[in-house]
Amino acid sequence: MGKSVLNWNKISSILISIVLVGVLIIYGQTFLAPIVFAIFLSILLLPMYNFLYRWIPVDWLVIVLSFLIIIGAVGGVMYFFSVQIYAVFSELSEIRQTMSNGINKINYFIADKFDLDTEVVRSWIDSQVDLLVELPSTYLSAGLSSSSTFLIQSLICMVYMFFILLYKDAFRNFIVTQFPKQNRHDILTVLHSINNVSQQYFLGRLLVMVILAILNSLGLWILGIGFPILWGTLAAVLTIIPYIGTTLGGTFPFIYAFATEDSLWAPIGVVIMYQVVQQLEGNIITPKIVGGTMQLNPFVSIVAMVAGGLVWGVSGLVIALPVIAIIKILFDHIELLQPFGLLLDKDLAVKKNKFLEEYDDDKYRLEKYLTTREPTYKKEP
Repeated sequence: MGKSVLNWNKISSILISIVLVGVLIIYGQTFLAPIVFAIFLSILLLPMYNFLYRWIPVDWLVIVLSFLIIIGAVGGVMYFFSVQIYAVFSELSEIRQTMSNGINKINYFIADKFDLDTEVVRSWIDSQVDLLVELPSTYLSAGLSSSSTFLIQSLICMVYMFFILLYKDAFRNFIVTQFPKQNRHDILTVLHSINNVSQQYFLGRLLVMVILAILNSLGLWILGIGFPILWGTLAAVLTIIPYIGTTLGGTFPFIYAFATEDSLWAPIGVVIMYQVVQQLEGNIITPKIVGGTMQLNPFVSIVAMVAGGLVWGVSGLVIALPVIAIIKILFDHIELLQPFGLLLDKDLAVKKNKFLEEYDDDKYRLEKYLTTREPTYKKEP
């Protein structure tokens, strides 16, 4: 038997494929993002589609009805919050005046304690007040400037969703028939697992947002902060952005409380309340509702979200975890890649010995796939 040597044809093919996929992902966001979101949203819409299909067995009509229900619900919520936002912006001049009155007291206190010129302190604080008051306007303006792009991509996404739902059975049958009959049960199992993970994750995230919106709104209402439902729901929606979402969501009610309340205890109470809710969300709510669906360890989850955020921004943060969870499902069903699936598993620390006990075999080694045996020739006498 000849010695093993690297199969450079395979290695070069793999490297070229990785580079091409990476370039497509990085530079093809505008094209790929609507397709990826359409796939996930179509999976999320399937329970409603299946329910309506029992009563109206007409594919295109059920899809249109599902869209109308979702658009109606989202439109109603947006109308309610647009009224709330308009009311907040109508108070901006009053808020600026209230903050200026409060700042005067802080101005004289700081100048007296640190022996500073009151005019200098006043000028600096006024500039900060203007920044704080105009912060919501800045975010809103930025959002409006990109709203046309978002609207166009949303319409494209809905068109993709319509055809994905309409041709879903054909797509499934196409995928299944690409594999031998003896493997088709496993393929259907993989597709079912991908469907379940996607649905559970996004429905779980939606449920977490609803719970956080209720807790935030209730806390702000108890503190007597104006527009508690607006601020509470905004903070809940912003939790979709890891790490900074909760902090950003708590900034707006803090500024509003500081500007409209006479006592400093109100903004301090807002900070304390959001910290308590954040701890509940991070340690109890999200792990219980979403944590079990992904089956990913924390290290992989953090790396996935950081990479998704760097490549696709907020869109990448939203889909990073379900994409990695789907990759793990594929790894778990491909014999050669099962050790890599274990590397992603949430119980990696518990199953650490599995690498030595089960995967210490040639069939699980990349070396077997990336090498080839050199033929040996017998010397003629």
